[in-house]
Amino acid sequence: VTAVSGVPTAASVGLAASSYYYKVAFVNTAVVTGGPSPAFGPVTLASTATVLVSSIPVGTGLNGVASRKIYRSTSLAGTYGLVRTLSDNTTTNFTDTTPLGSEGSAAVVDGTGPTPWITVREHKERIFFDDSTVRSFLRFTDYQNPYISKAANFFSTANRKGENITAIGVQEDLISVLYDKSMIWVYDLTDPSDETTWSRALSPANLGIAGSRALAETPQGLIFVGMQNGKLSGIHLLNGIQITETANDKLRSQNIAEKIEPTIFAWPSNLLPKIAMASFENRIYIACPKSSTSTVIDGIFYFDLSRIQKSKSGPGSWAPWDGIKVQNFVIHNGVLYGGSSNGDGRVVQFNSGTYT
Repeated sequence: VTAVSGVPTAASVGLAASSYYYKVAFVNTAVVTGGPSPAFGPVTLASTATVLVSSIPVGTGLNGVASRKIYRSTSLAGTYGLVRTLSDNTTTNFTDTTPLGSEGSAAVVDGTGPTPWITVREHKERIFFDDSTVRSFLRFTDYQNPYISKAANFFSTANRKGENITAIGVQEDLISVLYDKSMIWVYDLTDPSDETTWSRALSPANLGIAGSRALAETPQGLIFVGMQNGKLSGIHLLNGIQITETANDKLRSQNIAEKIEPTIFAWPSNLLPKIAMASFENRIYIACPKSSTSTVIDGIFYFDLSRIQKSKSGPGSWAPWDGIKVQNFVIHNGVLYGGSSNGDGRVVQFNSGTYT
């Protein structure tokens, strides 16, 4: 807002006698509100009146502005509350009749964007990520606003072991944060809009994870390639569905790859951080080293999820898929793809044998 024009009009219902300041914030097509402009004012009213707020700036097309929010305060450095939303990018004035004390939500004053991260996951209209400079911090964006991560939007863990967040996975209402050595924290996001209601629990599994892509999300829980004491511990199932309903056994980690342990324990340690997993059409796929002599991710195992059992007698078997060398997975338009590990820039479309 760059001007307030006209003489305030006396009104029986309007703004009380006071001084008023205004700010404007752009809203983009994703309904994300930016930071407010510098304040204009004051407009001083001697008696109850309305104010014509004019010269409201219009955003450029490059900024993707779809609407604008006008905020008001009775002091330059005070809290600015919403008094009008202009649902277009053309209107340049409006008459402010909102009584003092009836302002809406406050303007965003801490508009810090997300810090650089190593691993990231979207869940329940928030983005969760680590901090590339403080790897033990779990940071998150504002609810329904992926562009804003306030300075205080983070959780810090007791990091006496010097562990780093390595991967983040989702289990229904839960965000599971897996570290590189022996910690798994699980956060309950039953009400994603209010972080003060979130609870968390430390898994008794005492496991880390091999790499940022070494997990797959399934209806049964998280399946991941685990680490313990700096060595590969197997492939595990972490089920945290009962986290708010049990006292001690809140989380369960079950080894589901005992039958291929001789193979996976021979994987070269330098390739473990590059292991990738995907869950697709009731199967789990692992891009992994084929043998102890592998120099790149050159093998695949797959597993039928219907074989997972709660008993410890054995949940089924993994099978190798020879002839395909991929180092990452992505699901796009209902199709599973893998990026070639041959350094040739190819993409494999699974279950069709085609290349693009």
